[in-house]
Amino acid sequence: MKNKDNMVEKFRQDISSFEKILSEGELFFSSKINIGGRKYKRVSSQRFFIGKDEKSRKDLANAKDEKAEGLALGFPESAAEAWPKNLLDPGTLPAEDFKLYDKFRFFELSKSNWKKEMEVIRNWTLTIKDASPSLYEKILSEPVITI
Repeated sequence: MKNKDNMVEKFRQDISSFEKILSEGELFFSSKINIGGRKYKRVSSQRFFIGKDEKSRKDLANAKDEKAEGLALGFPESAAEAWPKNLLDPGTLPAEDFKLYDKFRFFELSKSNWKKEMEVIRNWTLTIKDASPSLYEKILSEPVITI
């Protein structure tokens, strides 16, 4: 029992540290705690809703389904609408697009509009590269982990 109590305390400290970082970064955020486990009713997860402004944070926190969540995250409407049944098989992408998509998979591509959606991925990737060239290079050099 003491081990579990230590883990819970560590979790709370980590959450507090994360909230401090978000506050210092002048980001708008809220969180939702999920309680799990039948016997102990402990926190099983805590989900953060982070936005560039209060409206984007509220849109994300109040999303009623995956499409609304995707739109709140800035995914192209065609990609959000395609989820989960009308998605492009990434293996069919041209090699250059696949390499970029494999490293910077922000969202799944739709079958019908993947070329325009790839442009969004290219733009977001360039934003990362401009903001932090070292992070961009680190992402490119890391192996892709799939679950």
